[in-house]
Amino acid sequence: MVRITSKLNTSRLSLRPLASEDFPSLIELLSDFEVSRALRQVPHPYTQQDAEDFLRITIEGREANALDDYAITRHHDGSFIGGIGLRYNDERTRADFGYWIARKHWGCGYATEAVRAVIDFAFSERARHKELEHVEAHVHVGNERSRRVLTKCGFTETAIETIDACGHDGNRQAHKYERWRA
Repeated sequence: MVRITSKLNTSRLSLRPLASEDFPSLIELLSDFEVSRALRQVPHPYTQQDAEDFLRITIEGREANALDDYAITRHHDGSFIGGIGLRYNDERTRADFGYWIARKHWGCGYATEAVRAVIDFAFSERARHKELEHVEAHVHVGNERSRRVLTKCGFTETAIETIDACGHDGNRQAHKYERWRA
């Protein structure tokens, strides 16, 4: 079984488990309303307590084998630029998927690179949940950049749904995307 303590690497990125040393960057980057408003479970403003709660939930999820999460960092300077992760159902056959990139790094292809790496790994023989069959992602209506990322990475739009979006006036309309194991 591959533990999530190892990194995934792409040509420009290192994806590693989120850690407490990421707090300052996490708080700074998720405090940007343009970033947080595109995310389902990120309140605005984003506080130290939010970061601590998120790390606690993340560690509990890792320990329960219910979550794989990564901090997205750049190789050349080690800077933290975003996050990405999978939350598995009890049978580990399906996962909810999400990601975000700091606004100053939008349009650089980092999201596409990170999504491909994580999804390819999740469906690979090296993944810790070999029973994974299906990944779902939701993108708020109006977030065309994220829709393009998922399409480039082999996801198919299957519906528009109403989802809960904490900190952003409650429910929002979102495009549902799915990708199945090949």
